[in-house]
Amino acid sequence: MSKKANLLIVSYHLPPYLEPQAIQVGRLLAHLPDSFQQYIVTADDSGSHRDHELYPDLPKRFADQIRIPHAGTLVWLVMRKLLFPFFRTPDDRLWWHVRAYRRIVRKWASVDLDALVTFSYPLSSNVLGLWLKRHFRIPWVAFFSDPWVDSPYTRYRLIFKTVNSWLERRTLVHADRIVFASQEMHDAYVRKYPFIRDKAATLEHSFDPVLYPTAPMRDNRRLIVRYLGTLNRVRTPTAMLTALGELIGKKAITGQDVLFELYGGADNLSRLLLSQLTTKYGLEGIVVRKGSVPYRDSLAVMEGADVLLVIDADIAGSVFLPSKLIDYIGAGRPVLGITPPDSATARVIRSAGGWVVSPRDHAAFAGTLLSIIDHHRKGTLDRFEPPAAVKERYSIDHHAAMATGILRTAIESTGRTIPAERHE
Repeated sequence: MSKKANLLIVSYHLPPYLEPQAIQVGRLLAHLPDSFQQYIVTADDSGSHRDHELYPDLPKRFADQIRIPHAGTLVWLVMRKLLFPFFRTPDDRLWWHVRAYRRIVRKWASVDLDALVTFSYPLSSNVLGLWLKRHFRIPWVAFFSDPWVDSPYTRYRLIFKTVNSWLERRTLVHADRIVFASQEMHDAYVRKYPFIRDKAATLEHSFDPVLYPTAPMRDNRRLIVRYLGTLNRVRTPTAMLTALGELIGKKAITGQDVLFELYGGADNLSRLLLSQLTTKYGLEGIVVRKGSVPYRDSLAVMEGADVLLVIDADIAGSVFLPSKLIDYIGAGRPVLGITPPDSATARVIRSAGGWVVSPRDHAAFAGTLLSIIDHHRKGTLDRFEPPAAVKERYSIDHHAAMATGILRTAIESTGRTIPAERHE
């Protein structure tokens, strides 16, 4: 007779915290079927932004949980600040995972666990996965939201690259299923490690239609383009501002034609650049910074736009797929992407009927914007909205069903069976 499967789940980020990964993982766990009992290990980060109304019933789905403070001891905090630039193996969360291992093996030694699930980022969750796999000897499903050694953001050097390459390979050898957050990341890893082909899968981000408010009526005389996200040294609006400046200078458009609203944070350099270029090109009142908004409010902001804007880092062949883009698709608005044409973002935007412009081609951005303004005037922008089939593909129900299939495959490879249940 089959019984519920006990999952040991490690996710440093979970609701009520509002990091993108916390939202994505919490959404998935809230929608897994009741045939899984969830034993959760997560961080207690008192310094993070929270929303206790986001999946408020999620803790009720946990059979048990361990919450470990993010900070650690004062000694470790000092060491982390001093040594992290030199000792990134794989990141500055490793000590948290050491503490997690000790708590897990003590508290749940008598629990009949059926599978281990780890979500990285942070990458050190994979190291904890290696330890737990060896201790409990159960199937391990490892989720990768970001690449490891080959990420342009990690930049390991010398012995640290060697050690992290070894840890990455060990993770891929010992994990029973490896799940990547974009098809491009999946393909890059399979090319690098062909032996994982039969156990690698792709599960891209999802949106939850229940969280969106009733779509507002749009009767905007100006085209309203909204960007939601951070701006920094690698994610910059330079192409957009340059194109707008040229169009204004040529009198191809006026301030009555379009309004760009930028929601979210920005580092000092981005704020300075935005201010300088806005002044240089006379874009005051056309490009407006609006600051950050809470996550659920951001969904209403998306629905109220005519077009939603993605700004990606200029990384050729980028495997990174921003979860914000999937929220855009859930909002049902046309999407304009400033992203490398061979990126994961570009592929998804094209599938959703939107427009893709290279970060290096401000002339193409200008031409695309003129076309969008023309469609807005004619009332034909709706032809660029995400198709129903694409929205279905990225909905949480479809996402949870795929994740359930991956987990079942891992568990049933050991001879166990799981009762079939509908998704909540």
